[in-house]
Amino acid sequence: MSDQFYNPYHFIPFAGTAKENPATDKAYQEIANGEGEHITHDRWEKNTLSGAIYVALTNKSDLIVGGDRQGDEQNRYVEFYRSHPAGRLDSPRQLGIPGNSLRGMIASTAEIISDSAMRVLGDEYYSVRAAANISTFSTLGLIVKEDNELKLKPLNIGTLRAYNQPTFYQCNKNDIPYDECFYQRTDDWEDFLVNYVSVYRKENVLINGKIVKAVTPRKDNFFQKMQIPISCFHGKDPDPKYIYLRENLPFTDIDEPLSTEGKSYKVDQITHNCYLLKGRLVTPEMSKDAFYGTPKEFKEFLNKNNLNGKYFSQNIMYCKGDITDREKRLASTKEYEFLIPFNEKKLNETTSFSIKEDAIKELESLLEQQKNSTLLPENWKKHKKEKEWYKVTEGDIYYFKIDRQNALVTELSFSQIWRKEVAHTISQEIDDEGKEKRSSTYEIMRQGNQSRYLPWGVSPRDGEQAKLTPAEQLFGVIETQTKTSGNNEQSSDNLASRVRFYDAIPLKDLKCQTFQPIKKEDRTSLTLSTPNPPSASMYMVSGDETELKKTDLYNPAKKFQLNGRKRYLQHKNAHAENHGSQDMITMAEALSVDSETPDQPPFGFCIEFDNLTHEELDLLITSTGAGKHRTDQHVFNQQLGMGKPYGFGKVQLDVLGVFLKDPHQRYRSLDSQPVYSQVLKDYQPTQTQLNYLTNYLQKVPNPALQQLINKLNEDNSLVEQTSLQIENSFIDSTALNQVMALADENNFEYSIHYPLEQGNQDEAFKWFANNDDKNNRNYQALGRLSEDGKIQPLNRNRPAKGANNR
Repeated sequence: MSDQFYNPYHFIPFAGTAKENPATDKAYQEIANGEGEHITHDRWEKNTLSGAIYVALTNKSDLIVGGDRQGDEQNRYVEFYRSHPAGRLDSPRQLGIPGNSLRGMIASTAEIISDSAMRVLGDEYYSVRAAANISTFSTLGLIVKEDNELKLKPLNIGTLRAYNQPTFYQCNKNDIPYDECFYQRTDDWEDFLVNYVSVYRKENVLINGKIVKAVTPRKDNFFQKMQIPISCFHGKDPDPKYIYLRENLPFTDIDEPLSTEGKSYKVDQITHNCYLLKGRLVTPEMSKDAFYGTPKEFKEFLNKNNLNGKYFSQNIMYCKGDITDREKRLASTKEYEFLIPFNEKKLNETTSFSIKEDAIKELESLLEQQKNSTLLPENWKKHKKEKEWYKVTEGDIYYFKIDRQNALVTELSFSQIWRKEVAHTISQEIDDEGKEKRSSTYEIMRQGNQSRYLPWGVSPRDGEQAKLTPAEQLFGVIETQTKTSGNNEQSSDNLASRVRFYDAIPLKDLKCQTFQPIKKEDRTSLTLSTPNPPSASMYMVSGDETELKKTDLYNPAKKFQLNGRKRYLQHKNAHAENHGSQDMITMAEALSVDSETPDQPPFGFCIEFDNLTHEELDLLITSTGAGKHRTDQHVFNQQLGMGKPYGFGKVQLDVLGVFLKDPHQRYRSLDSQPVYSQVLKDYQPTQTQLNYLTNYLQKVPNPALQQLINKLNEDNSLVEQTSLQIENSFIDSTALNQVMALADENNFEYSIHYPLEQGNQDEAFKWFANNDDKNNRNYQALGRLSEDGKIQPLNRNRPAKGANNR
């Protein structure tokens, strides 16, 4: 098996710049005022084309077009889309393809090859997991409220460093949390060191039918022995319970060096002469002398056993979450939970530090983004409003960093190695609450000189004079952001499409089979298999064409852009690739490739259009991938439905005919049905295509089409032909060539799948971790697509020592 492979998708770069194109773009207000020349729906315009395109569709790989979900809870599956042909409710439902899906497939191609704006683009909040290093978060603090302001009190000292030998001194007291813990909280080292409790171990477990590496609780760990639930402390808990640890060795005075020799401390040796003191170790044996309960219960315990409380330390538990199946959601490297020394009297004497406003806003933004993956403690939720669970509130505990000179908390984090917001994502716009909008995707595009491609209605493409690009004019568009006037919300502006797509109907008997698209015994189930934006190696490119790594994304000085518009590669043997993901385990009805009658297309559909210029009809036909009117024919497969990354949904379109109406004849005729009076040159149906059209008519009666077919069968010379007269084409030849290159399965000699390491078939994230590692000299990225659309394969990288998860 080759170490080289292709990522399932690539990006087609934006062809132009942020500036409007005066040759193609038209202001919405001009169109609304009737000054848009041919762009109208209330009349037929002279020198424009109206009519219909009839298309046959053949799937070249298994096709999954999702409809309703069927079956009981144990046997749920996605049904293939079904509809009543021609909307006739008196006819039985049949397999079909919704017109909206066909529109999306063709319109997305038209947007690319005409260098138009993206009509649909969500404004996503972007963050990346911060790189791990010795200066990562290690200091925890309690959120308190003073003078109606949220502040923070340090709870521990964090990681200390020593060289040559693991003996730590009171020589690093230039750090405020260090000073606070020493001089206002305690007299002893042990009172500000976090206690590490070994709770988990890594082993192979069965999850969703596959053996994967995961953490499971150690048998007879400290918490199990004491029957202590995994529940994170919150400062607003009424009558909280604490863990009281019996200290068998005398504490070390802060004026003395702390030596780890002969004591249970967690010390990591990161180089041959550098040691990091993380905290103290709590062993299962310590449970026999420990106590769990409220302060009142602890006093009763002391009295009952004639013990002195000064030999015990009071601790709170800090953990990321206490939820069902928690272990399945933790990182496979997770081993410890924390007990933090907690003394109310000393805490009251600790200084409360102000928190930078942006630090709270950024943490809340990141928490809200990660709502589906953040292990927020269940115990915290009862202290928060249901819809504002991500808000920082009094009593929360977070990691933090502080500006020592200004005594100001500058960063808050949910975990030691968590996430940082991508730079250039803070907009200058203000929301209804007077706060800066965190508009991420849109702001990255603005900063990257890609404003032309933002959806209509998004600044700077807002206002009455905002100009619409060719695909928006052709397929219609709705203003993305709703207008407001004072306290009154107004409807968004919109432009109706001059192109109508109808559902595809079956042209022959079709049968689906219900199966798992990627069979369990065949598939490679990837953990974190699909790198999401803003993966630096996939979704972004450097503004100066230099290497762009994950850490660059939160560096304000680094300039970067979106890589372009996503397009999936065409697989030769989709099912043979055997690379799926958890998303593809769902049972689904699929239409397999017809091996018995492969020359007969399974579906046919119609596209009607009105008032198109010759250039617009050229764009529409070329976007199907079945254009025949150009001297340099541009024929390519499209992709439709579910499972595109794995090669499903490869479809071939065949234009059966392009038929035009004569507006003058239409108005002069007394017939109630329109008449096709012309055939577009190069699109006169062959006899085989006429047979397909006849089959289509049996399902969808159409007098105009029937009349035309009768004439063509009688004598095709009776039907006038007309040619496209293209003066200023909307089509960017480079973008079209790139689309065709990515759709050509013969361009890819290696397998197509998401990045995997050598010898690791389960966890794709490790490829990204090693790729981003600072010791990796062979950084790989998709990069900007070449003009000819040829892409370079990636390599399975070898594990890099010390790599971090992405």
